[in-house]
Amino acid sequence: MNSTLSPGKTNGPDSRCIYFEDIQFFSPNIDMSSWNKTEANKYFHVLENNSTDCFTVVNVSIPTNREGILCVTDSITSEQLICFPLNEIKNLSKGSDTATANYVLLTHGTSSSNNEATDPSSEEPLNMYLTHILRCPTYHGTLRIIDVIRRIITEETGSTATISGVWEPQSVTEDDGSNVNFTPVPKEKSELFKMRKSTAKRLFVGVSQLDGHVYLPINGILDVCLGFGRYLSDSELTYLGGEENVTRGEASSNSLSGTSFSTWVTWPSNHNQFSMFDVIGSRDECIFFTVVVRLLIHRLEEPLSLRRICRARVYKTDEIFWLSLDRKPVIEDYTIKLTESIDENGNLHSGKIQKIFNVTAFHPEHNQSIVPSVVNQAEGKF
Repeated sequence: MNSTLSPGKTNGPDSRCIYFEDIQFFSPNIDMSSWNKTEANKYFHVLENNSTDCFTVVNVSIPTNREGILCVTDSITSEQLICFPLNEIKNLSKGSDTATANYVLLTHGTSSSNNEATDPSSEEPLNMYLTHILRCPTYHGTLRIIDVIRRIITEETGSTATISGVWEPQSVTEDDGSNVNFTPVPKEKSELFKMRKSTAKRLFVGVSQLDGHVYLPINGILDVCLGFGRYLSDSELTYLGGEENVTRGEASSNSLSGTSFSTWVTWPSNHNQFSMFDVIGSRDECIFFTVVVRLLIHRLEEPLSLRRICRARVYKTDEIFWLSLDRKPVIEDYTIKLTESIDENGNLHSGKIQKIFNVTAFHPEHNQSIVPSVVNQAEGKF
């Protein structure tokens, strides 16, 4: 389907766009302008359960003002398939369950300049609505498209910087005496570990991206670092590796494989820096240690570092702890602010991360946010 409109033609001074690449596109010959979410979701299930080649891989450009033109072009041939004013959108909805979460339904009216159908008796354009189905590679992409269109139509203002959530659970395990099995170390408080001296330990770290409008493309865990104390510089950390034990989360239709990772490293018990973990302190005495996980982000040269300060209290080797003590991992929430690539015409390319300029840690147990003293600022390679 070709249109007489063009992406550069707008009714306002701002002709910039936000680009989404490699979206699957299909235009059924059905007027769904009055469909509710339940009806739309049933149709998504029909498409999902019936293998079909009706979808075309396209690029979608969404204007940054409501009078601008939304365009869909073939990602291979660059042929323009459809374009229409953004303010003609009547129905915009997404799938409501796991199987259809990547689907977007979009219906719009046909303006007089873009309507070839006429009423023979009056030769006036018919009041028609066209329907388009988008299937995004990730659930994050679906949320992003819905959010962008709704904000622009309602003329909400916002920064071009986007935010993605990542959390880092960590736990420490100790040898149970068999030299084979390791059991989780209990905690007195949410981040205060109760450790036995002179006992082999392992440190487990996991990273998972929360639901958000931006997918942070994590290629893997570079390494895990550990340091005695808090507020440490990189030179004060001991690098323990960890890449060889990385386990990646399973990919699904709703997320990419780069959304979750976990790994473990051997606690450096014989390192001079950690000799304090073999010294039994007083009842109220505890020591601090810092855990840092460094992530490899697609297109960025420098790794992204996430850090967590914890405490430990050291007990004798044969100390017995109550089984009812908390043994769950320590969880840290992070808010990552980033920018995406903007071309010479001012168009933003969704998903092409250019820079991470702020990482904020949030401690749920204290209900407070802390900005780490070391923040990665990495330029992207394009």
